[in-house]
Amino acid sequence: MAASTLRRSRASAEIIAEAMGCDAPIPVPELIERDVREFSGLTREQIEARFPGFLEDGRRPPGWEPDDVFLARILAGLNRLAELAGNRSAVVVTHGGVIYALEAHLGCPASRVANMSGRWVMVSSGQLIAGERVHPLENASRRWQGQADPPRSELRRQGVDIQTPATS
Repeated sequence: MAASTLRRSRASAEIIAEAMGCDAPIPVPELIERDVREFSGLTREQIEARFPGFLEDGRRPPGWEPDDVFLARILAGLNRLAELAGNRSAVVVTHGGVIYALEAHLGCPASRVANMSGRWVMVSSGQLIAGERVHPLENASRRWQGQADPPRSELRRQGVDIQTPATS
């Protein structure tokens, strides 16, 4: 198990690791989201309000991390993780922008990445090979659609752990 060092991915990776009985996630700082400077933390609506026309024109704020620098950082992180993992598989919790950049590099068709979805990628002799997209929450909800809550064992088998809040 590995994760970017940003809080939201670390927290998700810790939950998944615990549910799967894995060690604590390995931090991979190279897999943090793109540095977007002044756009950081803003919604599309907020960006439009503060930077009118930027998104429509494809303009970026000063300091925006360029595509080639972003991709080089991602590839360095994946290769470092592959060396650490050896012949073992690793689940990596990262961000949509990282997945989009990696998929574009691998020639995958562009499509939206839903939250908690991702793509299998194999690293072999420094080469990356794209596998299939995975949607663990979508698959779990489709399988159990129309039924009462799916058994927790089935959700855990798919790598999903849903915490039920205590009621008073």
